[in-house]
This record gives sequence, C-alpha cells and structure tokens, in this order.
Amino acid sequence: TRLQGDWSSDVCSSDLQFSHNMTELVQRMRPVVRELPSEYLLPMLVDVDRGRRLSGYVYLYEVPIAEKVSELVDSLTRIENTPFGQYWALMALSRVLPKVPSSEVPDETVRRLRAMRDNLKPGIDRHVLLTNIMARSVDQPSRGGGST
Repeated sequence: TRLQGDWSSDVCSSDLQFSHNMTELVQRMRPVVRELPSEYLLPMLVDVDRGRRLSGYVYLYEVPIAEKVSELVDSLTRIENTPFGQYWALMALSRVLPKVPSSEVPDETVRRLRAMRDNLKPGIDRHVLLTNIMARSVDQPSRGGGST
C-alpha cells in the first residue's frame, strides 16, 4: 500500500480518481457554503471530521474573514492531517491573510506557518503555495522577520 501523499511515478489511477472526485466535490461546495451562515461553518475549522473541516476551509476561501486568520492557521498546523485538507486550508489562507496587515498577524501564527513551511518537502504543491502566501504577506521586510 502506498502512503498517502507519496506522489511517486507509480501513482495509482485510483489515487488520481480520488483527487479528481475531491476537487469536484469542493467545486460543488463553493456556491453552497456562500449561502450558509458563518456561525454554522466556522466552528467546523476545529471539527474532528475532516469533511467538516474542509467545509470550513471552503467557506473561508469563498468568504475571507480577516479575524479568523489565527483560527485557520491553528486548524492547518495543529489539526489538519491530510494533504488535500492542508491544500484547501492554504487556499483559504491565500484569501484571508492578505486582508490582515502583516504587522497585525500574531507572532505565534507566523511561527506556526514558518514551522509548517520548513517541514514540508520543497517543491510539493503545499510548500510552493505556503511559500508564496508568506512571501506576499508575513515575510515582508516591514514585519522584521523574513524567511528562516
């Protein structure tokens, strides 16, 4: 059995089909979550069920709320354990983080993002996405940090 997230040259067609099906599911979720109240979806960011967490990520992707950046990063770095879930949490982050002035992003949030980036294999989609998100926001010189 292959390990989840191991995209070597012997990728099984069932893995590609699963990824396609999940991406299709997210595309169907996007217009639906816009119609639901945030009070219903935002608590899902910390749900033990990965499908419910995905709903929270898709909601923040569609309706970015700056005040939820720390909760989103907490879910991404402490709870989410699937590459697909991490990808959609990062997609949401790509829309939420730019709404927060870099000087107002909590240091702990930045530390968690840097630790995650440093632990991802360079070149994989999540590493590239997180690196780009951070370069456009929290790794700005005005923050006084930069990449480590």
